[in-house]
Amino acid sequence: MVAFSSRPRLAPNVRLRFERSGGRLLAVLGQRSLELDAMAADVLRLCTGKRTVDGIIGALTGSERGAQREDLRRSVIGCLNTLVDAAVVLNCLR
Repeated sequence: MVAFSSRPRLAPNVRLRFERSGGRLLAVLGQRSLELDAMAADVLRLCTGKRTVDGIIGALTGSERGAQREDLRRSVIGCLNTLVDAAVVLNCLR
């Protein structure tokens, strides 16, 4: 599980590839690939190792308040946990 203070980053063996034919973004891990939905693509673009999970949530939720912000927060955390489990993202604690 990702912590709010961790600084997730793309795993070194992962390459991002955009398929023009299908308009899809893929995370390529050797011989396998994972198709990213819009949320995962947005989250992954912010996983540079510089932002904390809290910072990523803030960047994606912007001016959202209340229930909408909480829903987005849960979605981002769930997405990050999935990306960590799939070995696309490293969960770096500092």
